[in-house]
Amino acid sequence: MASQTAAMDKLNIVCPECSNQFDKGTIASIDTTDYQSFSSDFSCPRCNKYIHPEDALLKYFSEIPTSEIPGRPVKIGGFASVGTIELDVGKTKEIPLIGGKAFDIGLKLLSETDQPPNQTIRDLDGTTIQWFPGPLLIDDAVIVDIAQSNDGEIAFITSERENYSSTITVAYHYHLYRSTIPQPPWVTLLSEALESYHRGHGLALYTLLFSSFENLLAREITRTLRATGWVDNPIDNFLKKYWTWEERCKGALKVITSKHFPTEYSSIYNDLCQLRETRNDEIIHVDSEDSVAEIGIQELRSSFETILDAMMAIHTLCYEKRQECLYPLGLP
Repeated sequence: MASQTAAMDKLNIVCPECSNQFDKGTIASIDTTDYQSFSSDFSCPRCNKYIHPEDALLKYFSEIPTSEIPGRPVKIGGFASVGTIELDVGKTKEIPLIGGKAFDIGLKLLSETDQPPNQTIRDLDGTTIQWFPGPLLIDDAVIVDIAQSNDGEIAFITSERENYSSTITVAYHYHLYRSTIPQPPWVTLLSEALESYHRGHGLALYTLLFSSFENLLAREITRTLRATGWVDNPIDNFLKKYWTWEERCKGALKVITSKHFPTEYSSIYNDLCQLRETRNDEIIHVDSEDSVAEIGIQELRSSFETILDAMMAIHTLCYEKRQECLYPLGLP
């Protein structure tokens, strides 16, 4: 579903109207009292049109290959910092976070590297780096980790297990989010799934991924019904009528968008059903004499991509319907 590559070191927000990717700092003035205030106050600084933050995040996802999303920030308003740094063994090096205070650090990845220090994300473009979640053990001698010392600084910590050279150079990849920005449930769940993915925790990944998917499905249905004039009680009754994820993918989306998800995206839907069946057979409904399945990294990667593809497909159907309601004559 990729059309172009959105920058990793800019905000993971792309305007669905004009395709402008937000720069750091462009949402600092938005009301973050609660999620409703945040989403109501959201607009593109280039075209000045109101956009919904979830649409802007999913637009960002649509502009990169699905296989790349596990390496990208997934919380609304996040961005990545990637580079190389030289560290004195046995000491802690603190550096200020880009943009000042009120940031939280998310996913933290490290790698031993032969690249020179002080390389930036653009310097490393095209370089293959095998990332590991910290703490990272180098040559069974030095442990390196990343920690947030306060809301404005990040610390690179090295500890020496045995005699080693005085300095080391490591590559780092971490995600930053403004701590004040509220997140919808599916984004929080997807972020937790991302952590499980990079740590190889397959059992947690499956549960978190499906929870994120089902929450997004319900939210897309709810937002689209509201766009067509529905109010809370009828929406609640509609969701109770179409209770399971299969009923919502088939019947509910057909009623709302006039398009049948399993028909429009048959391959994605079949992969989703197979993933659900695998999860049920190998994790939930395990025979009393069997062990819980061990899930390999390739299967984790495939599962992550299947769920993301399904999310994007559902969003596409619902977003197009919302746009029809907003511009019934096809005019902006």
